[in-house]
Amino acid sequence: MCIDRLKALDINHRELFTAIYGMNGSSEVYITKDLRVHNLREALYLYLKEEGYTSLFYDDKAFSYEEEPLLEFFNFSSEKGDSNEPTRKKDFFIGKGPMSKSRNISNISNTSTPKSTEQSHHASIRIESSGNQRRFRVEQSEGFFKEIFAYSKRNPHKKLAVVFVTPTTLKFDDDQRRVILNLWNDLKTDYRRNKLAIKIISLYDFDSAKLFTQAFDSASDELLFLSPFKDLIKKDIGQDDDNTGKIVEGGRKDKTVFFLGDPFRDEIGNMLNRRRLMTKEGLPHLFGKIEWDFITLRLWQGMASGKSNLSLICDYLDCDNLDEMIERMDTVKAIDKLNSLEGIDNIREQFALYRQALAAHRRRSGSGRFRPHMALMGSPGTGKSTVARLFGDILREDGLLPKGHFVKVSCDELIGQYIGETRPKTRAVCEKARGGILFIDEAYGLMSGKNSHGDVNYGAEAIEVLIQFMEDNDDSLVILAGYTDEITDLINEGNKGFRRRFNELGFFEFKDYSPDVLYRIASKMIKVPTTENFHKSLKGIIRSKWAYRNKKFGNVGDMENLINQIVSHYTSLNTHEALDTAHLPNELRILVDESLIKDGSILAELNGILGQQEVKAEVSSIVNKLVADRIKLQLIDNYTPQLPKLNFLFTGNPGTGKTTVARIIGRVLEGLGVFPPSKGNIITEVSGNDLLPYTPADVKKLFEDNIGKVLFIDEAYQLRESPRVVADIVANVELLEYKNKLSVIMAGYPQDMCELMNVNAGLPRRFKEVPFSDYSNEDLYEILVRKVETAPNTIMDSEQCRIAGISYFASLQRGHSFGNAGEAENLLGILCANRDDRFIKGTPEQRNDRDFAQRIFPCDFPNYSDTVSHPSNSAQDVADISVGITESSFDGTIDCTAEDEQFGVTQGNDIYNSVGLLESEKGMGTAFIISVNNRYVITASHVVEGNSKFKFTLNFGDRLFQTNARLLWNNAEQDFAILQLDSIPEGAKYFVFDTATAREPATSIRIVAFPLGRQVSSKAVLTSGAISNYEENLTIRNEDGTQRRFNAIRTEAQATHGSSGGPVVLADSMKVIGVLHGGMNESGFFMNVASDISQIFNESNLRFLK
Repeated sequence: MCIDRLKALDINHRELFTAIYGMNGSSEVYITKDLRVHNLREALYLYLKEEGYTSLFYDDKAFSYEEEPLLEFFNFSSEKGDSNEPTRKKDFFIGKGPMSKSRNISNISNTSTPKSTEQSHHASIRIESSGNQRRFRVEQSEGFFKEIFAYSKRNPHKKLAVVFVTPTTLKFDDDQRRVILNLWNDLKTDYRRNKLAIKIISLYDFDSAKLFTQAFDSASDELLFLSPFKDLIKKDIGQDDDNTGKIVEGGRKDKTVFFLGDPFRDEIGNMLNRRRLMTKEGLPHLFGKIEWDFITLRLWQGMASGKSNLSLICDYLDCDNLDEMIERMDTVKAIDKLNSLEGIDNIREQFALYRQALAAHRRRSGSGRFRPHMALMGSPGTGKSTVARLFGDILREDGLLPKGHFVKVSCDELIGQYIGETRPKTRAVCEKARGGILFIDEAYGLMSGKNSHGDVNYGAEAIEVLIQFMEDNDDSLVILAGYTDEITDLINEGNKGFRRRFNELGFFEFKDYSPDVLYRIASKMIKVPTTENFHKSLKGIIRSKWAYRNKKFGNVGDMENLINQIVSHYTSLNTHEALDTAHLPNELRILVDESLIKDGSILAELNGILGQQEVKAEVSSIVNKLVADRIKLQLIDNYTPQLPKLNFLFTGNPGTGKTTVARIIGRVLEGLGVFPPSKGNIITEVSGNDLLPYTPADVKKLFEDNIGKVLFIDEAYQLRESPRVVADIVANVELLEYKNKLSVIMAGYPQDMCELMNVNAGLPRRFKEVPFSDYSNEDLYEILVRKVETAPNTIMDSEQCRIAGISYFASLQRGHSFGNAGEAENLLGILCANRDDRFIKGTPEQRNDRDFAQRIFPCDFPNYSDTVSHPSNSAQDVADISVGITESSFDGTIDCTAEDEQFGVTQGNDIYNSVGLLESEKGMGTAFIISVNNRYVITASHVVEGNSKFKFTLNFGDRLFQTNARLLWNNAEQDFAILQLDSIPEGAKYFVFDTATAREPATSIRIVAFPLGRQVSSKAVLTSGAISNYEENLTIRNEDGTQRRFNAIRTEAQATHGSSGGPVVLADSMKVIGVLHGGMNESGFFMNVASDISQIFNESNLRFLK
């Protein structure tokens, strides 16, 4: 007789106290199998009776629907004859159900209580009748709570359910409440200790968890809204007490609160049957076309989706409305809809196995426990939401889900913004989905860092509630949806208990739709006339987009965007012609119309760059390959293009256009459809230094964020300091989800990039080197002309100034730090400054001449003379100047022994106070302080040779210190030189030499230097390594025939140009064991060499601290 939505209460497995909320308002009705209409109290009475409970109800007085429970509870002795008199157990219904016509649906809320002519068996009990229903009420119910506790003492194992109907009216003063709560604590203790059979139930008239919990905050003296009942309810519904994070003790999680939701399928059937029997004609016209069970099912689905009360259906759905609703019913079964979907054959096959397993479990013939929950994984637009809805409908039609309604939420709808919000929000959503499907789209967002606040991870809280819901509700289905990798990570790493809540059959992987399926889907979206040629082009466009798709490919969603783009452009043309290829936007037509590429527009920007023929040839070969593939896509069915390598090492000096070409490559790949249209910059620029602290997860996210873009890593050689980051980059470019889905370009100086490639053997195999040559002097002048053309208020006669400009560029010293286009930019600044200076000094007539004010003349060029010669135009014709080896003429004593120990270098951070950059007319290197008192620094001899003026720069803290230096002593053979500074800053520190420690292989060392001078850092850089071997009397021959000979410390520790002269120190003590000479390439193996500092102690006029 009981209805299914009350059976879900499962009272026998609940705790002492149960709170019921939801669809339990006074207007809701409940129709039982005998087709009678009940309010909640009556329906609950029938359910409790079926479960073997004697039930008592209390509003302002105690009542029941039988007399005997009241007699027994209050310990009344019968005043009317034998205790076995049958009237005591008489059914509370007077009539014979709906056919008696003594009661209809509309009078369920009738509150009139006329006296019955029947007599009760005790004077305190009054019999009330309403319609065809009677109930028994005790006139004097004071001390009702005491009676509850007294009854439980007398009958500890008799099943009694006490239901408080209107808890808002149960108000007591402090003294009364104190007495009642003491009795409650005693009852709770007895319940657990003696396993009492009593149940206390309270009906709360709230339809949402939010309103339910808010009511407790405004309660003042309503007993069942205050502690300890409030604490039990808030803990179970998912809210910590007072938002403090304190966990409330007592009660059992998920066994205190019960959400009474929408009617189940049985009540819909009962309602229809009641209508049929109570209508004069029997409604034969309503049920002639569609099966009875199917009408019941569809009405139930509609109610579950629309959240309708059964009372509303009963009151307002008349025969005509019901007839109209049935006429509109979708008669196609959900399983047939699933079978009609294209491109999901693997999903259908797996779901068939899933259905069988779930059905077997429901029949209890399956082995073990079958977890019904699912993970739908795949790219966007593959039908996950659509299929999930159909799964729910199918399982409902099979009777495997009680309701099967579909509740779709995002992570934001589960997660709160403040402490205490997440659990009730998630619990409320779970309750809403009970008996149906809870579909969480992009569920991996529950693991996102944005869901954390301080020490509280709100996403983790939501996961905990979900896991509990999944564990306790096999009649409900939780579906997680999103990308395959992210959902897998969520299930495996989001919570250790998550994975156990799924069966293997619950993991569904949705594949990307094939181009043919996408074409058929897209074609159905077009509602305007089209030509055959258009459909051929549309198929080609889709094939192209599919061939170059990446992880973010939207499948059906992308097709919707594509058709919207096509139709919007076609509409804007305001033509009456049928939609044709000619009406496509250019960015789409270029994918199928070869004529748009033959005009050269795709490479126009690249061809406009000066020089760099090798670079242009490389990009042109990429374009040719992509165009050939595109043509083949149109000609050959199932053709799969193989993308050319899109990862490059751009090697070249500054200003050679590496960044510019990287941007052009991005735009070319976008224009050819390899990359999707960018919603911002097509290129992301980072430096090698930026990536040094990156973890493997950081590198993966960097790749993820730049799918469909160019990732440009400038000064990539800086990554030599972190081989692990290099390894992570190499590994990610080979992963299927990133391979050729973005273009990774690493750029830097040729020699340094060569050294970077030695860090990881996989780099040369996975990145193609593209060399950028230095610009010729003529090219540099042309770059200057172009810059002048775009500069405001600036003009120049290019022919008159050509010789002066080319002569200027020829006068510049070229090397690995030569600025190329940057030199042209610098020259333009000089020219504008000289022009303005000339203008200010001009005659009054000239200062009123606009042309004179804007024009650059040959005389504005540096070092201009009327007899300037024609310089060489080749970047390779600039000769290197040889530096001869010279000895110093200093014959005094250099004493470094009188130093204060507190200023000695003892740790890594001290290097900034002691190691500086030494610059001269012809180059630069590293030098370091060996005496603070006497201002001495030491460096390598080859750093100072051939120079007479020196500047020493020290950068420590937030200060930059510069001073001049003069050469005191030089030993060219052993490659040592000592200089004296004009001044020394406060806080400077000196290095101590080590002569005692043996220079044995594997000894840990450090090199301190300025690699590449100022180009890498304005501060010294410290790198670590070990001694590889030691060689006495190493001989190095110079180009001029002279030679060096010294005892050499060899190491693989990294150092580059600009590092010469830097200290090589012991890692533990920071004492100096050598001065860095430079690198040597022996048999293809690069190694750095330092001159052993102990040799210097043989000099009689030099004294040092040891």
